[in-house]
Amino acid sequence: MKLLKSRKYRKSEASRLGGKPRGGWAKPRGRLSRPAAALEQAPLLAAMAARAGQKAGFHTPGHQKGRGLWPAFAQLLAQWGPALDLTELPGLDVLGAPAGCIEESQNAMAALTGAAATFYLVNGATAGAEAAILALSGPGSRVFVPAHAHISVYHGLVLSGGHPLILPCEIDEEWGLPLSAAPEPADWAAWAAYAPAGREEPPAVGQGKSGGNLWITVNPTYHGIGADLAGVRAALDQRPGCRWLVDEAHGVHLPFLSPVTAGAAATGAGPAPSVGAASSAGSPAPSAGPAPAAAASPALGAGSALRWQAQAVAQSAHKLGGGFTQTGLLHCGDRRLAKDFRQAINILQSSSPSYLLLASLDAWQAFLRDDGRRRLALARELALELAAAIRGIGGYRLWQDELPPGTVWDPCKLTLSGRELGLSGFQLAELLGRDFGIDTELAADAYVLLLITLGHTRRDIRRLAQALLAISDRYSRRGRLKEELRAKDGQGQKNGWGQKNGRVPREGRALATAPLSAYQAGIAAWYRGEQKILQPELSPREVFFRPGQWVPLREAAGRLAAAAVVPYPPGIPLIYPGCRIGKTALEALILGQKAGQAYIGLEKRGEKSFIYVSAE
Repeated sequence: MKLLKSRKYRKSEASRLGGKPRGGWAKPRGRLSRPAAALEQAPLLAAMAARAGQKAGFHTPGHQKGRGLWPAFAQLLAQWGPALDLTELPGLDVLGAPAGCIEESQNAMAALTGAAATFYLVNGATAGAEAAILALSGPGSRVFVPAHAHISVYHGLVLSGGHPLILPCEIDEEWGLPLSAAPEPADWAAWAAYAPAGREEPPAVGQGKSGGNLWITVNPTYHGIGADLAGVRAALDQRPGCRWLVDEAHGVHLPFLSPVTAGAAATGAGPAPSVGAASSAGSPAPSAGPAPAAAASPALGAGSALRWQAQAVAQSAHKLGGGFTQTGLLHCGDRRLAKDFRQAINILQSSSPSYLLLASLDAWQAFLRDDGRRRLALARELALELAAAIRGIGGYRLWQDELPPGTVWDPCKLTLSGRELGLSGFQLAELLGRDFGIDTELAADAYVLLLITLGHTRRDIRRLAQALLAISDRYSRRGRLKEELRAKDGQGQKNGWGQKNGRVPREGRALATAPLSAYQAGIAAWYRGEQKILQPELSPREVFFRPGQWVPLREAAGRLAAAAVVPYPPGIPLIYPGCRIGKTALEALILGQKAGQAYIGLEKRGEKSFIYVSAE
């Protein structure tokens, strides 16, 4: 009772409830005299604490530990901290049926991107892609899926019951990476063969979900290759009943940033005239009709599908934008479909969304209206400067420099090989992390993937360039020494793999010219698909509800896959449910496991791995 009557208590309590905090959020009582020991009880926190602030990152999330957030939002986080972890309180609106501040923010984002409607996602672009598939297709649908599509497409097909037709991709044979899945004339001729029985054309857009056909495009790929959006748009204009979903998870920045055309990269040349201009040469221009969003919003970059009247565009806000991890955007290009989108999103999203995640999306749209576009332009400039610096170092190869002429790519993604220095991607990533405190987005056998975002500065770029220079110098010098020793023994070659910083070590020469590993070859074979449409024997929904069994991985050849097997990252299935498991893919899985590749869809039991197949 005395405490309740205390003037000091009443004053402090009033300050806590309604006054302005002086020192940010409430500090925990007591002192952590042994923080390391305390964190032993929280292994994830301990691991995160060990990582936070230690290294420079060229990976997601794009805000780079807060440096790429809208400054006003960053200040608010510093002031209030976990006090901003709120729920659906009066005045904060409801995500499932927004009619207040959330609706206002979503409308502002739609206006920025030229979308008819934009929906905020707290379950990532994954939920957006799944919701779009559920809204745009049904049990009678034929869904054209590029082989390099994300696993979320399969999940969406389990929900909708659509039947996938898997399209082959063009492959860079040396790097083993997908380039595109363009709608070739043969693909469209196959339409009649795969059309639903008794239906000549699918229903027009806005006339119900079930039975419509759906074309899915990935733009850009995980490594930054842009799709032929103009070519797809022109082809779809010949099939007005076919809807179009674009997985733009890696392209949230593209409406505000110009891509680069291969052939102009060495000079840092700017935007492509239109995405996929080279591959769509001779394609008819988009047909007359509603003007693309870019006609109303000329500032939109040509690299985004938002300019090309796609019915749905799913974006991840955290990869190269200013959203927190797990945030995304689903843009609707046709207002008649907005109610279907809302219904599907509400089925898939949490009914208790994090307001911190929603706040980061609101801050992202505010940042784009404030200084965000300039920061994105700076990121593009820094990425081109880094690419130029890497070319000047010597000993490295940039995949973007070796792309077919006219290929469009995102300048904020650089795929870098050190094979001519005798370094695999895994080794290069390990050196950068261990010796220079730099993390990469992805390490593979042949390369590392680097992301340059609006959270980076010129200091970061210099740090990475200096690290790459030091590594090149170290391994080139070793190469020179080995060549000199071999020459003294009469075993050397007068002409070797000379670089700007010296000869490449002997093992480096073999690695630089080696064919794809069996693992990479297996993945490439899946992308290539023998250059024909692959139709699974069962739809993802049919095989999902069919009895299955776990069998040893080495005994699975020829069996019908009952679940997807997905190397992660980048989350692209290597084994597709409803398809027969081929020997090439099986060998790739086994070799990938030996190399330490993580897979979703395999089960480890002791020393053996098991895969889920249909009970036949």
